[in-house]
Amino acid sequence: MVGRFGSFSFNEASGALVIPPETVNRLVDQGHGSVSGTVTALNLQVEGGTPATQHVIPSGGVAIPETPLVRDRKITVPLPSDGTLTAGPFRPSSGAETVAVRLGSAAADLSFDGGSGSTPATCDEPSPKVYLVDNTVT
Repeated sequence: MVGRFGSFSFNEASGALVIPPETVNRLVDQGHGSVSGTVTALNLQVEGGTPATQHVIPSGGVAIPETPLVRDRKITVPLPSDGTLTAGPFRPSSGAETVAVRLGSAAADLSFDGGSGSTPATCDEPSPKVYLVDNTVT
């Protein structure tokens, strides 16, 4: 629960960016053997509160270490790679009965096979929606 004039935050949080097997398979089919790079964005979406969107990746991003691409296997990148993330404070909007925070879009700059160039990659928010919290406003 969150008070009408209160707020809440996430402290010492963590998560992951997942590259699904279907995407890994496409990269393998293109002849790539490994991926590395930097996660540059992870946005949280807020329903019934402010801010409406919050970017939670630290300045400079989160490194994706050189990771082999293995057909039919997903890649899971811990966010952050060490330590924790902080998000918030989130405050109820006027008249809101609940404040819900869910995962939003993400972005990364990827390099393949140890190359120095990078390719931007983005993903929309998950479908179905993934809620982290849904607080009743009191």
